[in-house]
Amino acid sequence: IDRFETKPARGSSYVPTPEKYSNPKSGLVNIKNDDNECCRWCMLYHQSDKEKHSERISSLKKVDDKFDYTGINYPVYYEDIERFENMNKLSIYAYGIEIDDDGKYSIIIEKEGNTDFILNDIIYLLRIESEEGDKSHYIYIKHIDRLMNIHTQRIDKNIKF
Repeated sequence: IDRFETKPARGSSYVPTPEKYSNPKSGLVNIKNDDNECCRWCMLYHQSDKEKHSERISSLKKVDDKFDYTGINYPVYYEDIERFENMNKLSIYAYGIEIDDDGKYSIIIEKEGNTDFILNDIIYLLRIESEEGDKSHYIYIKHIDRLMNIHTQRIDKNIKF
């Protein structure tokens, strides 16, 4: 089954970070936008100085945006992200969170970045869903290594020998 085809994901307005990943050391930046442009806000954060409070909308509005958003519809679907990658010659990886029947979390890749542009710039996003499942939201992954390390450590703690 091709998960890219079976689940057309899109990002919308703010959704709180799942508790499991809400630790500041997880490497995530969840921007509290009140519109459907969470992906654009993540792109602005990527271009910011990433200092304290850079994730605030008021700070992000001051960022000199160098990206082209021509033809991008909000909330964005993966097709929009692919178009954005090609226009701006960068690679965007989108991850998601799956919860199995036992309540265990897994981080899965939902959209691979364009490898043609991997040497130019790489952006990592995490798509989360609201508890009701009626909307999803993109979170900027500032430190993919931290996110994966926290995820792995938490899984390993549950392993019993």
